[in-house]
Amino acid sequence: GRISAIPRFCMICAGAGIRKAGLFRENLHGNGDFLGTIFVALARIRACVYYMFHTPEQQKGRYGMYRILIVEDDEIIASEVAKSLNSWGFDAVIAQDFARIDEEFARLDPQLVIMDISLPYYNGYYWCERIRRGSKAPIVFLSSRADTADVVMAVNMGGDDYIAKPVDPELLIAKVQAVLRRAYDYEASARARFCGAEFD
Repeated sequence: GRISAIPRFCMICAGAGIRKAGLFRENLHGNGDFLGTIFVALARIRACVYYMFHTPEQQKGRYGMYRILIVEDDEIIASEVAKSLNSWGFDAVIAQDFARIDEEFARLDPQLVIMDISLPYYNGYYWCERIRRGSKAPIVFLSSRADTADVVMAVNMGGDDYIAKPVDPELLIAKVQAVLRRAYDYEASARARFCGAEFD
């Protein structure tokens, strides 16, 4: 039945995640990144199990209350990130005025910000510091600058996580979920449903 099929279904999803992640990492670095591969595979398993026991309406409602501001001047990348987030039910909004990111943040009042570093007018570090003056909303840096110095600077300026480009959409979603979970504990009051039964 449905229950006996779960382990096999998850193994298939994990295998697909491992293959995809492995190829992704090898194309970037010339060799496999074992931890990155496992991370993406586990994210796939979690997503697959969630989809099996929740209706599309429930899936969308799970994240619909979380608005995410995307501060990325590359329109293609910004659109792809927004598409991935919206497909999971998040309310993704792309910043338009790169000279007044702090004003857009105040107007939109997002629960999370995805911030590029290299931006017109002022860089992402500047805007992170400006946002931090009045908000504790999580900020995830998304940048092609992946040197250790850049990561350290991002954290020191108030960033909560750092993702190097190009990024796998599943890794992005997993990171966003993890940051939201730490910041807002969005699953704390949710009840897990399993075959009609509820668990606190």
